[in-house]
Amino acid sequence: MAEPAWSPSLTELSGFMLVALIWGCTNPLLKRGAAGIETAAPSGTIPQLRYLLTRWQYVAPFAANQLGSVVYYYSLSTAPLSVASPVTNALTFAVTSLVGGLLGERGEGSARLPNRYTLAGMALVAGGVYVAHSD
Repeated sequence: MAEPAWSPSLTELSGFMLVALIWGCTNPLLKRGAAGIETAAPSGTIPQLRYLLTRWQYVAPFAANQLGSVVYYYSLSTAPLSVASPVTNALTFAVTSLVGGLLGERGEGSARLPNRYTLAGMALVAGGVYVAHSD
């Protein structure tokens, strides 16, 4: 006899979305905060680490990102890994792409927002997650 399908609660779905928002918003900020590391810090792990840890533009998003990781690990304790991981990562991908565009990151050509291929990829990932977890 098959086990009944897992049905997420509103709290669990909120946790997935919160993690995706935190990670998706901090990913472009981390990239921006680390800009210039190649020229500002000599090669080597210690100088580069010192460079990053002395820049609030990197440390603040990093701390927020780690908070997202705490929420993610909590969500793993309440939901199956086979659900939590793909849902959270698919949402994170979408949020990162949108926030990066809003912050001025350039995609293909001069487009600031996701191009049609990125949007199609987001739709396919979301569809795949849905198909994998529907009854």
